[in-house]
Amino acid sequence: MIVITLALETSVKQGSCCLLHDGRPVAEKVFSETETASELLIATIRDMLARNERGFESIDRVVVGVGPGSFTGLRVGMIAAKLIAYFLDKPLHLIPSLDVLASAQCHQPMPVITIQNAYRKEVYSACYRTTPRLTRISPYQVCDVGQVQIPDEPCIVTGDGLELYEAIIRNRLGDRCLLAHKAEWIPRAACADRLADLGVYPVVKRLEIFSAVPQYIRKSEAEIKWDLNHPVES
Repeated sequence: MIVITLALETSVKQGSCCLLHDGRPVAEKVFSETETASELLIATIRDMLARNERGFESIDRVVVGVGPGSFTGLRVGMIAAKLIAYFLDKPLHLIPSLDVLASAQCHQPMPVITIQNAYRKEVYSACYRTTPRLTRISPYQVCDVGQVQIPDEPCIVTGDGLELYEAIIRNRLGDRCLLAHKAEWIPRAACADRLADLGVYPVVKRLEIFSAVPQYIRKSEAEIKWDLNHPVES
């Protein structure tokens, strides 16, 4: 029997959603920077299902990227994924978005460094080995690009943070630096589905779905402003 997966990855501006049959993408939408996932996500999912002569009830599992990344984008993707999984009573697979980004480089034999733009002059980052399977070898970081953990060996670097910080990364790595193809600088929903098949990430069932939360790593702008205006008295 064909397993139908709905995968969502909205941690970046160019978020995506994908419909897969037994791991094979049959429909995918990557949102442009001028499109709003919050307005288009559900309509896009409905359209993908219709074009494949499917309804929501045909979905067997839901896979979602949980961040870190855009606070707004993550909330949109998580809410949609949780509601669909809850009302269909289907499992919800929670996949870290930096892992999703790194997984597109699993064909590379060298370590992978992810550099996602976190704004405020910071990046989200983690380092991975790809063999025998994708394995994270550093903590998830939110930091200045100069503080990113880098192994002392040739490695491939990927992520939209390269738009701003390519020169700094090249300076740090020198001839040990290989950049991923620019088309692979954003995490894709189809890659999230492949990671779900590894069986190493959390799978949330119906009664626990609404306790699932995004992996923000750092505080939102609103939380920072609140802390500034409400200091804790010593």
